[in-house]
Formats: sequence, structure tokens, C-alpha cells
Amino acid sequence: MLPEFIDPDLWEAFCEMRHEMGKRAPFTEAAKRLTIKKLIQFNADGYCANSALEQSIMRGWRGVFPGELKSVTSRQVDPALQKIREDSKKAVPIPDAIREKLKALKA
Repeated sequence: MLPEFIDPDLWEAFCEMRHEMGKRAPFTEAAKRLTIKKLIQFNADGYCANSALEQSIMRGWRGVFPGELKSVTSRQVDPALQKIREDSKKAVPIPDAIREKLKALKA
């Protein structure tokens, strides 16, 4: 039932916190399914579902929210790789005259 990208310990801690809230915030099976559905959507949108759970546990929130929880992989791009990507967009084909000269040099 729990997707592999959700830390089971964090999920259990969140469920325990919701249980401790008692009747004012019942955490029914339907509520659990909807919360997992929301975490799956966060993951699909590039947010870290585990960070959302951590944030909710730390702040005592009944729900989960992405906030500024963009996934580390989407934020940390190697500067050299970024430069290569930018340069490749500016690249132009080698002119035919230069190609011919390169062929002549190889022969």
C-alpha cells in the first residue's frame, strides 16, 4: 500500500501523531489513502514526500504540504553539466568547407 519512496518509519510516526490528536482529527483508512495519494502527487511534481511528512510531524499538522520542499535532485545541477547544456543549445553545425578540410587531414 505504501509507495517505496515513502519512508515507512516516517509514515508510522505521522500516523502515530495523528492518532494522538484523538477525535478532533480522526485518521480513518480513507484519510490515510487520501494522504498517501497526496504524497504520490507531491513526488510526481518533484517534491520530496518524506520531507512533507517530516514537516507535518515537526509542526503538528494534520495534513501534508509541499511548501518549499523541492527535491534535492531537481535543485542541485552540476554547474559544468549546466554549462554543457547551455552551450549545446548555441551549437551550430560544422560548415561543409571545414568538414572537407578535416576529411583531407585524416586521409
